[in-house]
Amino acid sequence: MLISCIDYRSKLPIRWKSQATPLPSVSGETIATFVTLTDISPFKRRIADLSGKYEKLQSFNTKLQELAETDALTGLANRRGMERFVCTEMRRCRREERPLSVALIDIDYFKHFNDRFGHLAGDCALHQVGGVIQQSIRRPGDCGARFGGEEFIVILPDTDLAGAQHVCATIQRAISARAITYESRPCENLTVSIGISGTSKIARDLDLTVFREALFRAADLALYDAKGAGRNSIRIWQKQIGAPFLPDVEPLLP
Repeated sequence: MLISCIDYRSKLPIRWKSQATPLPSVSGETIATFVTLTDISPFKRRIADLSGKYEKLQSFNTKLQELAETDALTGLANRRGMERFVCTEMRRCRREERPLSVALIDIDYFKHFNDRFGHLAGDCALHQVGGVIQQSIRRPGDCGARFGGEEFIVILPDTDLAGAQHVCATIQRAISARAITYESRPCENLTVSIGISGTSKIARDLDLTVFREALFRAADLALYDAKGAGRNSIRIWQKQIGAPFLPDVEPLLP
């Protein structure tokens, strides 16, 4: 039994743990009960203090992980965050037999932009493009990330190729319409080329590492074709992901 009261000096609650021990007579009948009280207040307060510190530590670790998986320049996920996200979503989509699409986005003629306006203006442009991508993927389950340099990637779980094309067209229009500025000075508008790949479902016997590489390579091939078509365009890889890649018969759709 626990007994609670208040210490009138410290105003802190006191908790006692009681233990009753019966005292039998010679005949075996209980003639009295011996009760011991143990003050467990310091122990309880210590537990409460450690519990509060543990919650703060957990919150700090969560924030630290978010920072470790965020690209400082664009505010999107970085490669590490993207890889963790795509691995989780591949497993879920395979288990639930749901579609999964990815899109690689590359800023057109970005080297020319950097040479003309400077690298600081280029960083500002990357930040603004990242913001447009983040605003364009409105579902909580989607992920936008900086893939490297001026290249971005969008992971779209539960989205088929038609849905992915719609999202990418929205991103493309928004970036083309965005007036890039640096230190209140207007710069030239930017355009992006986008390559999309995806699958209606992931075969249960397909190794996810192999699938990821095939998915990303297909999107990269589609992006390469989009840039070769004059840039500011979208191309979709239509071949079944996981099948052998034959560069001379790339099944791409505009």
